[in-house]
Amino acid sequence: MEVLTIAVCDDDSAFRSLLRPALIHAFGRCGVSVDIAEAGSAVDLSNLLAHRSFELIFLDIDMPGLDGIRLGERMRLQGVTSDIIYLSNMEDRVYDIFRVHPWSFIRKRCINEELDDAAEEYIRTRRAADAPILLQSEDGSAVPVSPYSLVYAEAAGKLQKLFFSDGSGLIHVRASLRELEEEMGW
Repeated sequence: MEVLTIAVCDDDSAFRSLLRPALIHAFGRCGVSVDIAEAGSAVDLSNLLAHRSFELIFLDIDMPGLDGIRLGERMRLQGVTSDIIYLSNMEDRVYDIFRVHPWSFIRKRCINEELDDAAEEYIRTRRAADAPILLQSEDGSAVPVSPYSLVYAEAAGKLQKLFFSDGSGLIHVRASLRELEEEMGW
């Protein structure tokens, strides 16, 4: 079974206790097991991140000291690439979170309605991003590549030189950039 590493950062320990089984249930419906670490403050989460990485972080906005938005900004500056889902009743701050480029925003008061949908969409999108596609190289062979592993493209008319980090390496493809974008689902 696929395992997703999750950190939950919220100063409300009662909410964290309720969220843990809800996360297990929501991701379990998608066939995904979760490894959950909890933090009660920005400092606690920073300490966790110093020792391990997480694929997904659920982050409260309203916390004492460093709030979740400033914490998210600091994490991005430090190179933390984990996906972030904000959990908060502070709907008036939803536009402030865009600076952090989060995956989503869930209202705490609607957690039962919104968490299952967010988990399903997260896993569906993640699986789609990991799914390889077949590109026809210049020599006519079909090469499986992961679209999101494209490192760079060098365009020369209808001849594209594409370099992928997924082990496919350099591939020469005869197609326009527009045709390639459509084929790769962008």
